[in-house]
Formats: sequence, C-alpha cells, structure tokens
Amino acid sequence: MRDKGIKFGFVGCGQGGGKIADLFAQRGYKAMAINTSPVDLAALTMIPNERRICIGSRLGAGKDPRVGEEAIRSDASKVKAALEEYFYHDVDFVFITACLGGGTGTGVVSDTIEIARQVGLTTGCITTIPLTSESLEEHKNALKGLDILSDVAPTPLYLIDNELLRVKYGNKPVIGFWPMANESIVNSLDEINQIPNRPSNMFVFDREDFFRLLNTQGCFVPLRIEVEVTDSNDPTKLATACRQEIVRILTENNFQGEAIRVAALLVCPESYRVNAESIELVYQECQTLTNTPTLFRGLYIDKSLQRKIVLHLLLAGLDIPVNRLQQMRSKIQQLSPEIVNRLNKRVSTNFSDDLVEWDNSNPLPASRRRSFGAKKDNTPPDGFLDVQSVMEKVEQKQTNPAPVNKPASVGANADSDQNPETYKVLTVDQILNLMETANSAESEDDKKKKGFWNQFKSNVKKR
Repeated sequence: MRDKGIKFGFVGCGQGGGKIADLFAQRGYKAMAINTSPVDLAALTMIPNERRICIGSRLGAGKDPRVGEEAIRSDASKVKAALEEYFYHDVDFVFITACLGGGTGTGVVSDTIEIARQVGLTTGCITTIPLTSESLEEHKNALKGLDILSDVAPTPLYLIDNELLRVKYGNKPVIGFWPMANESIVNSLDEINQIPNRPSNMFVFDREDFFRLLNTQGCFVPLRIEVEVTDSNDPTKLATACRQEIVRILTENNFQGEAIRVAALLVCPESYRVNAESIELVYQECQTLTNTPTLFRGLYIDKSLQRKIVLHLLLAGLDIPVNRLQQMRSKIQQLSPEIVNRLNKRVSTNFSDDLVEWDNSNPLPASRRRSFGAKKDNTPPDGFLDVQSVMEKVEQKQTNPAPVNKPASVGANADSDQNPETYKVLTVDQILNLMETANSAESEDDKKKKGFWNQFKSNVKKR
C-alpha cells in the first residue's frame, strides 16, 4: 500500500460485504471476511483462507438477522482476536462493509463495529440498502439494521443505494451487473485514496485532511464528476458545467447537499492551462451548493488525462437520505395486514429451538448501544441522525393508525381480566379434562363449548 494515502483495512460482513472486501484486497488493501456461510466464504478469491472467519453453527442465515446476531455474539472472542492480530499494528483505518437486507450482513455489522472499537481500531462503515424490487422482508431488515447503526454511530457511514447502481449499470448483462456495481464502489474510494500521495505545487489534499474528513460524524459520499475541456476563454464555463453535474448527482442521491466538511479535488490534464479564475469559481460553486463551513482544496495534474477534467467532491457529515428510506417504510405500511402478519410471524427452526428476538439487548459493552425497538436512553452523537426519529418527523402530519383491539383471553381468571398481558398456560392433562367436561355439558352455552372442543379434537387428530 505504498501508493495509498491512508492504510485502510476492510472487514466484509455477509455475502455482499465479503465480495466488496474481496475487491479491496485485489487493490492491495488488507481485508478479511466474516460469514455464517462456508460456501460464501469459499467463493472469495483474494482474501487469504486464514482471514475468512466462519461464525455460528449454521450454514447461513436465511435472510434472518437474528441468526447473524446470534452467531457474532457466540464467536465474539474469535472475531476480536482476528481483528487485533491482522489490523492493529499495520492499518490506520478500518471500514466494515455489509449489504443491508440479508441475514448475516445486517445482523453482524453493528456488533463487528463495536468489537473493532474494543480492539482500539478507528472504524467506519460502508453499507448498501436494497433495490426497490427486493422483497418486503429485505426492506424491513434494512430499516432495522440502519436504526441500530444509528446508535452505534459509525464514523463515517458510507451509505450506497443499490437502486442508483441499477439505474447506472442496469443495461449491462446480468452476469456482470453486480461485479461492475461493486467495482464502482471500490474504484471510487481507491482512486481518492491515491490523491494524498500525489505531488502538487498548487493546492494539496494531504493524509490529515482526509482523516479529518473521515472523522466527521454522519453520512459520507464521494462523487466523481468528469467535465470536457473546451478552448473557450470564458472563466465561468467550467464552473457552470461542474455546478450542473453536482446538482444532478446530489438530486439522484436524495441528499440535500448540506454537509459539515467537503473536499473539492480537481485533477487536470497536463496540456491544459489552468485558468486561476476558472478554478476559483469551481471551488466557490462547490462551497455554495453544499453549504459547507469547511472546504478542503486540491489541485493536481494527471498525464493520463486527455480532454477532460475530473472533480472529486467528497461530502462528509450529511444527513441520511430520508426520502429514500421513507419510500421503503411506505412500501411496508401499504401492504395488507395479512402479509405484514406473515412477515412478523415468529420463526421456528428444524432444530426445535426458537430464534431469539432481534430486539434483545446487546451484551457487548457500549455506552450508546441499544437494539431496534428499545427505548432510547441516550440521543445519538451530534452529526449522526437517528433513522427512526427522522422518519417519524416526516410522518407527523399523517393520520395515526387506529389502535388494534387485543383479543380477549380464554378462560375466566381474575388476574387475566385485570391485566390483559397475563396469560394462563394449560398442560395437556388440563386440556383433556376440559374436553371431557365439555362432552357432558347440558346447557345451551355448554353445548356451544362442546361443539368447540369437538372441533378442537378433530383438528388435533388431523395433525
């Protein structure tokens, strides 16, 4: 990594995160993978075998984040030892990569960040959200995963919308779509990380500038903008072209363009005579459009460029793309209650053990950690918005759903009448006694009960 500005390390969580980390390993970065599926780990080609960590006792997660969370907690010591051995002495910054929506990546990513922090590693997170065409369960998982990530507050959070990648690369053959989409993520960060090592006798963007940008809480978005070089002497032409591209890309990404820190790095061809006024206007446009109080500048020459100028615009401290997440939530809310009930149905495995709910408290020590659905005792750190609270503000003008009436509990019981949350658990013998009592019933009400229990017996025999 001699030509890299920062010595990054990458930890791929789950299938999608592992593939992204594997591509970073191909670029010369240190990378490892964590997965519940040995098959997914075996598919990686660049990460060494000893750096592919299989966790848990299952052969995958089946799109259930509870399986991933259970696995990482059971093997936390193994993951911690691997992170410390591989990254602690030779890496400046570790990115945890995961694709939200599945089981392993969604369930593992937050705990992996916490374990890396325990080791003493400076961490950020690269994560994706599902396509609009993906299933209801994947959208629900992604929203839950983002809510937990907001409590862990990875700095920065590089959030990638797979739907934008589909729009950009959807016309490619299906066999090459996802590899090309993943390479676009990897190439963008790798190209930027080579800039701090480039010499320049103009504006320089060094390692410490990059570190400060990455240590800004909130969302991080690197944009790559290409503008054709013209022979026009108009100093505003370059700035106008850059402004149009910046506005277009920010609009596509659902970001409002308000950032805490921004880096505007211009790379020009060697034959291009840089007009000082044109360059200054470009920097002014970048600062105005992003409404940032801090702008890092960089100006470099690249001999490989011909008739174009490349602008790397790095935005740090952005808010989450609320509109896109609201679309995901609306998709869930608009579906029929019957489908939602099936989605929320408790899962039983073939091993006769019910999976623990995903909203149980996290046993790993972290002062700001809570799980999805739990009460917030602490607000997230400044600069990192909580996903659930932001989306609730968007919905505050909407009509509140009517409360759902709870079904009456079966069996007359003083405690259960006063407290609807109290339930009476019957043994098999007690159920059989009730059935025998119903068979000897004589009153009209008792005859109705007798009919119910006969139907119950019939159903039991059928099963």
